[in-house]
Amino acid sequence: MTGEVRSEVMEVLEEYQDVFTDVPGLTNLGKHSITLTTDEPMYSKPYSLPHAMQKEVEKELDDMVNWDN
Repeated sequence: MTGEVRSEVMEVLEEYQDVFTDVPGLTNLGKHSITLTTDEPMYSKPYSLPHAMQKEVEKELDDMVNWDN
């Protein structure tokens, strides 16, 4: 990322800091519910993940699991 682009991104982040959060997927702006058609659990094969990304994904998952603790 060039210095100019980085500056522009930082300006947007600062201008709208009330919209952005360090915790992905977290908002207090509304509620959402999903109505299921059945109580039967769905099972599917997980997506394959490149080995180079494995540690970062595990860290993010741990952070999300432990967010409230």
